[in-house]
Amino acid sequence: AGGHTLIALDGLVERGALPQQDAAMLRDAYVFLRVVEHRLQLMNNQQVHQLPRSERARYALARSLGFVELVEFRRTYDAHVQSVRELFERTLSVEGGNVEEAG
Repeated sequence: AGGHTLIALDGLVERGALPQQDAAMLRDAYVFLRVVEHRLQLMNNQQVHQLPRSERARYALARSLGFVELVEFRRTYDAHVQSVRELFERTLSVEGGNVEEAG
């Protein structure tokens, strides 16, 4: 599935639907977040879609990704998530309005 996502991003850039800078940010975030997801799956031997609750497990995850400090990992993780969220909201906003939340 990952290859298809990256190909789709390239296609959006080629068609002028997504600026190259936004595609590069999405590509970096996608790759980083997928690696985090895969490491979590290896650590827990199951599908996982959130960071571990215990600090010890979060530290083990961070170390497995090459981070020395947990705070450095968390800063990088949060920055990727925030960048994707901001792009999503900016792209889907309608005439200055906000995207309505489901529910």
